Amino acid sequence: MRLSAAVDERTGETQRFHLVPLGLDAAYQFQFLKHFMLRPSLGIAVNVGNSLEAMPLIIHPKLFAGWQGRLFGAAFGYGFFTPPIARPDVNSAARGGLGQPTLTNNHHVGAEVSVTSRLNGERGELSVALYVGGVSGRLQHYDLEARSWRPFVMLNTGWFFGETKAGRERRRRRAQKR
Repeated sequence: MRLSAAVDERTGETQRFHLVPLGLDAAYQFQFLKHFMLRPSLGIAVNVGNSLEAMPLIIHPKLFAGWQGRLFGAAFGYGFFTPPIARPDVNSAARGGLGQPTLTNNHHVGAEVSVTSRLNGERGELSVALYVGGVSGRLQHYDLEARSWRPFVMLNTGWFFGETKAGRERRRRRAQKR
């Protein structure tokens, strides 16, 4: 996500700061009414953007609800993320020597589209999802303190583990009824 910029008074150069979380999620997808789904998840991410020293870690719970077919899925989602360590205006000589912004108390809403492969239904499935939405958060940088909406894009790649023994038995009973 694009954040604020700072100007170096010595050289006159402007540096734009970004928040780029790279993380790992744990999620469980509930399927009901054949194609509807509800998926809560919790993510922990490291900021690999140039605001790393100000916000090194992100905690990110999310909730998605939508439609999941055999191959394609679509969902709406809500999430909240905040850095547990937020140090506004911290300087880093390795990243330009200017004070870095912090973005806290972030709420996001948006839509997700996904493609799920059926590599081996018993062992698991590979899924790729693109989420596009908007984030409302509190940005602090030097004298700037603002709450505004920003565009938010998230790319997820996940592995859904295979069916349980009880799930295979339910699927077998449904097939016998047909």
